Amino acid sequence: MIIMNWELLRKKIYYIDGSLRDVYIKDTSMEDWEKWIDLVNTKYEVKFYNVLSGEIESQTDHAIESKNIEYQKNDRQ
Repeated sequence: MIIMNWELLRKKIYYIDGSLRDVYIKDTSMEDWEKWIDLVNTKYEVKFYNVLSGEIESQTDHAIESKNIEYQKNDRQ
């Protein structure tokens, strides 16, 4: 098991510079993402701009995420 040093990660990767990081989580299934979406929607306040609808959303939508995941899979091929 790899143990990560959070302070080192924070300084080298997650440093604050005003931008958002792209985070990739490899080897995940659609079921994994659905569990994550359900967790986030029930445990946290969610607000984001949905470029497809032009609306501010208050929860993550399974259909939008599945389209995003398929797009990323096709982009890597």
